[in-house]
Amino acid sequence: MSDERFDRIDQRFEHVDERFERIDDWQKRADQRFDRIETRIEYVNQRVGVLHEDVLTRIAATGEARLPTKREMDERFDELRELIERRIDPVDAAIRLHSQEIAALKKKRR
Repeated sequence: MSDERFDRIDQRFEHVDERFERIDDWQKRADQRFDRIETRIEYVNQRVGVLHEDVLTRIAATGEARLPTKREMDERFDELRELIERRIDPVDAAIRLHSQEIAALKKKRR
């Protein structure tokens, strides 16, 4: 009876060993697939880098005007503000003077 039992235990160990061998085979195939995928990804990365450089070169070759920086925009706005103030200040002074004159005339009437 014990021999049969040991035989069955041996068979189970053999099945376990077979399963481990199948797992090892599966893992080797998976590693090979991952190696192929990594190779393809490296190729794609290189190709994308080349295409990116090509696109940058093409964009630079279009000769479009560059966009102003924030500092340049602020400077232009300051110039515009100064120009508007130079034109509005005399008008504002005239309005104040005219308002004072109207107020003085109204006072004389009363």
